[in-house]
Amino acid sequence: MTEVNVVFPETGPPIVVREDEALCEGQKVFWHIRSDNNKIKHVKVYFKSATYDKFFPENDEEPPHQRTAELKPRGGRMRADIYGTAPPMSVNRRKHKYTVEGLDGKGKPFEPPILLDPQIYSVKP
Repeated sequence: MTEVNVVFPETGPPIVVREDEALCEGQKVFWHIRSDNNKIKHVKVYFKSATYDKFFPENDEEPPHQRTAELKPRGGRMRADIYGTAPPMSVNRRKHKYTVEGLDGKGKPFEPPILLDPQIYSVKP
């Protein structure tokens, strides 16, 4: 299991507190998101490639390369968890570029956007 911790501070851009370098195909990955910014009510994790970055199960609401979650109070802070699985691979190593974005109460992006563009690697076992 890989855990990625993202913090949206009260002001300024979000930061990744801990991000593992690599995960194996089929390995679970959990994004733990915390916000100290009162404007942010939802968060979205979305990958650049809809073809290679299918980290999330198919559903009627969102494509398999993105997920949105509502922040809820937990432990005195606003938090959300997003769960995924590293996709199957046809190569030995792949870099997955993704974005974590803070959204308003209607699930819409801010202008200017409040986002972070980290990356994660997956490897074939």
